Order: sequence, then C-alpha cells, then structure tokens
Amino acid sequence: VAEAHNWHGHLSRKVVKRPVMTICYGATKSGMKQMTISDGHTDGLAGSRAANTTYIVNTILAAISDVLTEGKRIMDWLQDCVGTVGENNRAFDFATPLGMDIRQAYYKKTRHRVVTLYGVAVLWDEDKSLGIDSKRMRQAVVPNVIHSYDAAHLYATVLNTTERMDDDLAWCMVHDSFATWAGETTRQMNAAIREEFVRIYEQDQLQILYEAFVKSNGSAEGISAPPDRGSLNIQDVITSPYFFS
Repeated sequence: VAEAHNWHGHLSRKVVKRPVMTICYGATKSGMKQMTISDGHTDGLAGSRAANTTYIVNTILAAISDVLTEGKRIMDWLQDCVGTVGENNRAFDFATPLGMDIRQAYYKKTRHRVVTLYGVAVLWDEDKSLGIDSKRMRQAVVPNVIHSYDAAHLYATVLNTTERMDDDLAWCMVHDSFATWAGETTRQMNAAIREEFVRIYEQDQLQILYEAFVKSNGSAEGISAPPDRGSLNIQDVITSPYFFS
C-alpha cells in the first residue's frame, strides 16, 4: 500500500494519541481526519494528503476495535440506544451513581442571518419546535455518561476521605485530578478512591442505564439489551497498586 510506505518512519505516539483519547468522547472518522491534518502529522509526507490521512485513520480505528473490543461494544450500544430515543423525539434522562438527575436533550438548530455594519453573520440556535437532533444525541452520549460517572466518583471520593480524616479538608479539583494536603490525607484518599470505585461499579451500571433508556424511550422497542459483563473481580481494585497515582 502506497500510503503505508508514505507513513513509514513518520508514525509516532503523537499521531495516534489524540484519536484514541477522543474516540470515547464521540470523535468521528471525519473529526479524526481533521485532527490529523490540523496537528500537522501529514506535513512532509509523500503522496496525497487526503489518501494518507484516510489510511492512517482507518488503521487507527481498526486497531481500536481490535484492542478495545469491550469498550467499543459498550460505546456502540450507548449510541444505538440513545439514537432510538432521539428518533422518537425524546430526551434521555438518567441518574449518576450519587443520584443526580441528568437530562441529555439536543434540539435541531435554526439558522439566523444577521446583517451588521461589518458584514453578515450566521448564527445557529436550538429550536425545540424542530424536535430532537438524534445525530447529536448519538455523538454526545458517551462523553456525557463518562463525565457524569467520573464526577460522581470524584465527589464520592472527597466525601469518603473527609469522613475518614474527621476534619475539614481543603480540596481543589480539575476534571479528574485532585489536589489536597500531602501526608495522611493522600494515604486515606488512596483507599477511599478505590472503595468508592468498587461501590459504584459492583452494581450493574449497564443494566441501570438500560432501564433509563427504556424509560426515556417510553418502551423497550428498539432498545437492545446491554452487553454482557466481563469476568473482572471488581474487588481486586482495592489491592491494585496501579489503580491510582
């Protein structure tokens, strides 16, 4: 394959990292192609930029499907289920493991043309009267579910650690990163983060999400059963040395 020859000697971790990291956030093949080009990975390669980009993105996607089989299966399931909900013009309602109610509802957009002294601007605004945008629902469900569950785990860890220390602690969080006092606090947090992870995921969260899809859809029609759970003993997380750093 000519494109494989073109990439020989130019393939690095940076080329692969961004597409792999963003696929769980709903990145599409088209989006990955744009990333590859905008990040400059195709610059200086022989042959067609479009052909080189298509080849490397297809290769990365094939590797993801081969290596991350179960994760990809769950992603596809989430997207298929929420697609059915969206096609029936319904929002997807679910709750985090801490009980916070979440609603995912993306509506189709109306185009507005605004004439100004500096030219014409085009604005897009969601319009509920146009109904649910099932395509955007599919693209957003994986990152929305992941971030909702990660946030619940983070919050539960803070509560658990604070209770263990029996003291008022100072915390600073950015996405999935913690900052707090060193010493005993971090030792207690090391245990708390594992305990809360086990507490959340020893429950069948896929079944819980399935029931949320059925309720949001108004029936089980078009909502497929969740993927089977694996054989991992979730309790092993408690003693895992590499679970958290």
